[in-house]
Amino acid sequence: MRRASVLAAQLAQRAGTLGASEQAVTAGCCAAGQLRHFAAGPGPTVVPNPLQQIVPPILKGIGAAVGGLKGGLAAAADQLTSGPATQGAIAYFADTVLLSGTFVPPSDLDLPKWAAWLAANGYRSKAGWDTLMAGIKAAAPSLEPSDVEALVPALHAVGRYDRALFEQFADIVKARFTEFETAGLAKLLPTFAAHDYFDQALWDDVADSITYCNHYMAPSRIPLADVAALFSAYAKYEVDRGDLFVTLARTIHEDRLKALDDEELKAVLGGLLGAFKSLSFYPDCTQALLLAGRLRPSALGPAENALMAEVEAALREHAPEGQLPWLDGGFKDWEHFHGTAFGSYNLWVAREELVPQYYRPSDISPRPASMTSAPPEPTGSAGSS
Repeated sequence: MRRASVLAAQLAQRAGTLGASEQAVTAGCCAAGQLRHFAAGPGPTVVPNPLQQIVPPILKGIGAAVGGLKGGLAAAADQLTSGPATQGAIAYFADTVLLSGTFVPPSDLDLPKWAAWLAANGYRSKAGWDTLMAGIKAAAPSLEPSDVEALVPALHAVGRYDRALFEQFADIVKARFTEFETAGLAKLLPTFAAHDYFDQALWDDVADSITYCNHYMAPSRIPLADVAALFSAYAKYEVDRGDLFVTLARTIHEDRLKALDDEELKAVLGGLLGAFKSLSFYPDCTQALLLAGRLRPSALGPAENALMAEVEAALREHAPEGQLPWLDGGFKDWEHFHGTAFGSYNLWVAREELVPQYYRPSDISPRPASMTSAPPEPTGSAGSS
């Protein structure tokens, strides 16, 4: 290890005194020497390749690999994506360095993290993903929760779905749901729903994990698009989890809606209002969604406008005398709460104390008639005495 470090330093120092063409050759030798040192057995002779056009940033990453080859690959990848890289360069890096087995067997790599990195950076090689999928399937029994959180959206992004593999992912979630993070589950469950994979126990365990096993403020840290996707996943299969729904609904407020661009607002508003309507669940934030749509009509299409009208009608049906104070401006100082186009106020936290509630978790779906009918008239000796 010490000899490799000294050799790298000597080559780097010598490269400073050479011309551009000589520096490229020296850099290639330095990278090859370090990679051969950390890999098992001697590596093949390194020949010039297209990556030498951007070899300086890659060398910075590989130069940080004195602690191990896999660390160097990660650092090289980081430098690659932060430098003037193209998808072609990333594909060459993946095919030649990561997946060829020349420097390290793919099975020795952290495949879930590399799969997420490659998916995010546009790697779409069929042969490469076949190699990754084979490695992931082999490693599936030993995957950690963080691995599953990384893999599920990555595979979905590149159009890879294997039901048997997703069943293994689901088993890991159900067995270790207390170890998953809210942000990861918010992307994981909608992916299962997108592939028409439904498991009641999985839906319940995800709800329990987000509601009871993570910080109560964690949902406020995930994008509203993910909140909407979660609601849609539960609405698609009519899974009633009022405890989760209330937790998620509290993260939806004017400030976050104001920060969305038009396309994001259209998707979020349509997803949330559609799920609320399907679930017959109308939390206070529903009025904030309707107000956001009113203030930015150009962001919405005919489908969203029709959905807003249906939801508003349902809200008024449940509201006392059909009045919606947050939407209609029933407060004496309405501007104080809503401002002009939301203003700078953010009193949404106190809203539940200031405004009567129009829902209960038990209202999400109709209750059995035995629970809603009037109690029977008393009978027996008491009535005849």
